[in-house]
Amino acid sequence: MACEFYLDLDVNCVFFRHTGPFDIDEIFQRLEDFARHPEISPGINVLRDMRESPFSEEYRFDHLYAHHLSQVRWTYNLLGRCKSAWIAGSARDFGVIHRWVAHGRLRSVPQERRCFRDIDTARKWLEIPEDYKIE
Repeated sequence: MACEFYLDLDVNCVFFRHTGPFDIDEIFQRLEDFARHPEISPGINVLRDMRESPFSEEYRFDHLYAHHLSQVRWTYNLLGRCKSAWIAGSARDFGVIHRWVAHGRLRSVPQERRCFRDIDTARKWLEIPEDYKIE
């Protein structure tokens, strides 16, 4: 899987784009790269486009939760109170992500997370202008 990101402070958002088979370890590596970005500060929204990065059968909510929850806790302070939109490429992936997002609502996760199937709805929720071009 490839995962690229860029930050645009004009729209207060970091854009992650995933391609190829899903790889959780690469996501954590990109998060570490993102954390070192000199302009990062709490409150920046996140748009994570995973439409081109399908989950393999091994990736289910219970697998992600059991093996990776401790690895994402440090991002809570990094991101602070913000919105995080996940865009899924399939119904199955939507289900996995939605369960992860819903789990965060039941815990003290400071980010407001939502899962979407289309990018336009996610952009609107994040208040990204319609005419803004995502690179």
